[in-house]
Amino acid sequence: PGLVNIEALFQNCPIVISDSRFMPVKTYFKNQKYIVNPLNTEDIRKKVLLAIKERLVGNFNKDNFSWENTAKQTYEAYKKII
Repeated sequence: PGLVNIEALFQNCPIVISDSRFMPVKTYFKNQKYIVNPLNTEDIRKKVLLAIKERLVGNFNKDNFSWENTAKQTYEAYKKII
């Protein structure tokens, strides 16, 4: 999904992200406010300006991206492979 998006959310910054055709929106970013059609420059422009104005950050479960959780998921994936 892009580390920059996750890093921004950890700092409570709004993000403007692609729609589900190009980003796992439902998996990681389902509660974000500014989702755009990346093939439509007018949509991108409007959403970026709106994000700057409103500064809304959707609910984001930071625990899903903790180092501890990442390590556990990586370990479980390795166990399945082996």
